[in-house]
Parts: sequence; structure tokens; C-alpha cells
Amino acid sequence: MISEDIKTLLETLKEYGHSEITHSVFQNGRTILSICYLEQDKSYKITYFENENIEFFKDKEVELVTLSIHKAIRNNEKKTY
Repeated sequence: MISEDIKTLLETLKEYGHSEITHSVFQNGRTILSICYLEQDKSYKITYFENENIEFFKDKEVELVTLSIHKAIRNNEKKTY
């Protein structure tokens, strides 16, 4: 995913936050993370499936969320080679 696509995704999740949408990121046939927007907390929640870690980011931290998603994708790519 490129950064602009991720930012668009984050904006969409926030815009429809009342709908409780969760987006999953797949790589090599496996779910590596999911992300949702928590409207009541005004934050993004990323769940990493490999280690079951959960991170929360304030809705203003779009750049940090984007970097975290990129990092998870890169780390997973390294493990598959």
C-alpha cells in the first residue's frame, strides 16, 4: 500500500466511524493487521495478528498510523523471504 492510499483509508474509516468498519491487511494469504476507527475515543486502533499487540493513535496522528502500517507490511515481507 502506498501512503496516499493508507491516508485515504484512514479518512474513510474516520468519516464512517459510527459504522464500526474494520479494514484488514492481508499479505501472502494471511491477515497481518486490522485497523478501525473508534469514534467515541477519536482514535485509530491497529491490531497486529502475529503478536496480538494493539496500538492506539489519536485521530490527528495520521502520519504515525501510516508509518506503523508500512512498518508492519515491511516486517512481514522480510519474514517471507
